[in-house]
Amino acid sequence: MATQAIEDNQQVSIGRVFSRTFSVLADNSVVMFGIALIFGGLPSVVFNWFNMSWRGGAITHYQQLGVVGLAIIGAIVSIVLQSLVQGALVRATIAHTHGHKASFGECIRTGLGAILPLIGLAILMGLGVGLGFILLIVPGVMLYCMWAIAAPALVHEKTGVFGAFSRSRALTKGARWKVFAVEAIIVIVYWIFTGIAFGLAGFSGLSQLEQGHLPISFLIFSLFMSTIVMTVWSTAQTSLYVELLTWKEGPSGTALADVFA
Repeated sequence: MATQAIEDNQQVSIGRVFSRTFSVLADNSVVMFGIALIFGGLPSVVFNWFNMSWRGGAITHYQQLGVVGLAIIGAIVSIVLQSLVQGALVRATIAHTHGHKASFGECIRTGLGAILPLIGLAILMGLGVGLGFILLIVPGVMLYCMWAIAAPALVHEKTGVFGAFSRSRALTKGARWKVFAVEAIIVIVYWIFTGIAFGLAGFSGLSQLEQGHLPISFLIFSLFMSTIVMTVWSTAQTSLYVELLTWKEGPSGTALADVFA
């Protein structure tokens, strides 16, 4: 059945992945960017501000411990909130695939329901891909392409952590160069966008950063960038998942329409 679906469906399309991504964002922009802003961008800026404020000036031994402790807490909170955002945006993207505009509450409920396995997935994936990058980079890239859609599979199909890795490996098989191209495009566009944004903002605030102070312009820039990147990246990953799932199993693969009924 799966083989027949592959033969009958057109090949994986990079253009279709990005077209779906921007269609979802245009259709439900308030909810999706709002979730990323509230649960991703704002907490990130707050922790950065506290961290840099503590670093400014003379720091005692106890203050140094406080900075380290704050950094650890910030990292933990960041993983938790990013998992929530990712789960929520998977919900919004899948809903759009079926012509439904997911509400803020629907998305958050989905994110909360998947938050613990998503945290486990992020930790294991980070360790695996990180080790791969240490081993001459190429293994890390290969692993990332193999596991690129593990998070959407986990949220959508409720596979569990290890099942999500297996599901992603199966769906990306035969299309990993396309997966690599999608991820490379996202990274390159991010670099270009960041460079342009820094150029427009100017570098007047860099001296303040070096002195341990965060100018308002930098905080606004950081808030804007983290919100945009988190939203676009999560949506693109889910759009890639939908593309691969349709390619492998047809438009109704794994009861897409019934999962969130």
